[in-house]
Amino acid sequence: MCFIARPEARVLPSREEEAKVCKSAILVLLSQEDHATNWDEIDGLLQQLPVALCHKAARCSAENDSMGRLLFRSLLSKNPPSASVRYALQAFPDALHHNPAAFFTACRDASPETLGFMMRHSTQASKSDKEECPYPWIISGHVSLEGAQAILDAHPEGVLKPCQSLSGLCLVDYFLTSNDMIEHRNLDILMWNKFKLVLLAAAFCYNPKRSDQLSPVHVILKRILSSRDFLTNTNQAQHVLWLLHHLCWTDQWVFEKQDIDGSYPLHLVLNHPCTVQGSCLPVARELVKILLQAHPDSARHAMHGRLPLHMAVENGWPCHDLLLAVFPEALDILDPKTELFPFQTAARAKEQACALDVTYELLRANPTLSSALEITRVA
Repeated sequence: MCFIARPEARVLPSREEEAKVCKSAILVLLSQEDHATNWDEIDGLLQQLPVALCHKAARCSAENDSMGRLLFRSLLSKNPPSASVRYALQAFPDALHHNPAAFFTACRDASPETLGFMMRHSTQASKSDKEECPYPWIISGHVSLEGAQAILDAHPEGVLKPCQSLSGLCLVDYFLTSNDMIEHRNLDILMWNKFKLVLLAAAFCYNPKRSDQLSPVHVILKRILSSRDFLTNTNQAQHVLWLLHHLCWTDQWVFEKQDIDGSYPLHLVLNHPCTVQGSCLPVARELVKILLQAHPDSARHAMHGRLPLHMAVENGWPCHDLLLAVFPEALDILDPKTELFPFQTAARAKEQACALDVTYELLRANPTLSSALEITRVA
């Protein structure tokens, strides 16, 4: 009896093996000279890669590169077309997860459009990190100014979200209040320009529809005035004053910008209660002085009929003399909110330690006003 040998059954490669072959082929193509890179062939291989093959246990394996990090960085180093980046992230959706090195590579070799696409993908894919700043590393020297701009344009909300690597602060507050910034206070041109980009991104977050109506100065003032201990923390206050001085020197125009309600930075400060006393008053006074020096005409501008002098006297800011030096006529103008003259408002502020002194100085600045009021009352 004759037995015919059966041919051995063909063993089909597993999906993991297919992925490994595809990745190897892609890396070979990427190793060629730039002018010889065949993007059509690379795109075809990327689309053949099975999606979501990475397992949690293998995510840290450099040998398997299950998350596609190494492959993605190699791809970015070639300044790939947007389609290739899209196909790569479809195959490896977690390639950007906690992977700042990929963004550093893109800043060096890829286009701003690619960076923006990467950031949008990263924030959409990392659902568990919605409350964390997704790019604390943006202040690194590895990120160019153009790269920072593309990242912030793609996800401006991140500048107001805290991050553990920034001492639990958001990016805006890191620049304003962190010990790192306060102790060194040495911003090179790149870091200074990134600081301004961060402020512009924050302005967008405060008012997305009219972000052009909120200047970087308004953002700084909103952040510091929301902090209870700003004026009492000497080191922090001096650092912010230094930032404002520097901003006035480089970009004075931002102090001359009104917000959507028509208020200048001076109004934003003076409309906020000043509760400090004693040794902290010089800090409050210096803040007002900077805003006045940057834009003196703001002392003449009324907000809903109220002048900065009206706000300052009502809220206890030690700066009436600074305001009167610019606009002395304010002494004779009634406050539409209280229907009182400035010296009368000061006289009623009994809870303010310096109320008597302020009342006296305002009266001395225009004694005829008091006499005229007395004559009118008697008549």
